[in-house]
Amino acid sequence: MPRSISMLLFPVIATGAIAASPNPMAIETGADLYDRCKPAVEIIQGAAIGTDERVLNTAACFSYITGFRDGGSFSAGFIAAKRKSGPVTEKDVIDGSAFCWKAGYDNGTVATSVINFLDRNPRRRKQPAGLVLMLVLRTEAPCP
Repeated sequence: MPRSISMLLFPVIATGAIAASPNPMAIETGADLYDRCKPAVEIIQGAAIGTDERVLNTAACFSYITGFRDGGSFSAGFIAAKRKSGPVTEKDVIDGSAFCWKAGYDNGTVATSVINFLDRNPRRRKQPAGLVLMLVLRTEAPCP
């Protein structure tokens, strides 16, 4: 294989190897979301930052929430663009959204809402993390 092709394929091969290995920080279920967000909420409430694991869990929690929010906004904008001709406005995105991020609403607030929701609904911990987060956001941040 020519060197240039092998250099181009290296990232693809390396990514496949990484994706095939189990990721201890992965968030797939409500239980995973709970485990990653619980330390974040404790830190917000004044607990010591503590171990590297607590910091990594907090980062994983906040990253998941941010990705979910951004993905939801992108999807709503994409759907709005398909429905109309011309530029997509902020109102179009809001009209197509399943939830609306409120002013002053941050990852810590969402993480706290997730923990409270899962404490009240422990059976939801077996469900997909995206569904749990959607249920929380639809309740906590509905669109007008």
